[in-house]
Amino acid sequence: MQIEHMSIDALKPYAGNARTHSAKQIKLIAQSIERFGFTNPIVIDDAGEVIAGHGRLAAANLLNLQTVPCVRLSHLADVAERRINDRGRGFAILYRLAE
Repeated sequence: MQIEHMSIDALKPYAGNARTHSAKQIKLIAQSIERFGFTNPIVIDDAGEVIAGHGRLAAANLLNLQTVPCVRLSHLADVAERRINDRGRGFAILYRLAE
């Protein structure tokens, strides 16, 4: 897997994302990013739509970051991406699928 640094403006949150984050959660994620940096990249498809990492993207926007680290999973079919996203199992499953 290769990490790409993408412009925040180029990323599109998935409109059907089942997981929501409160303002407090976004602030905590932002504080973590400030303290430790991005330790978990945002997972995107070929079109720049977020598969996993909506909270990290919102925190990056809160911090006025220009770019964020992303992993592009080009090999997943759209149905598989949505199924993974809707189950909310996060990056661990995506990582296993990408190996």
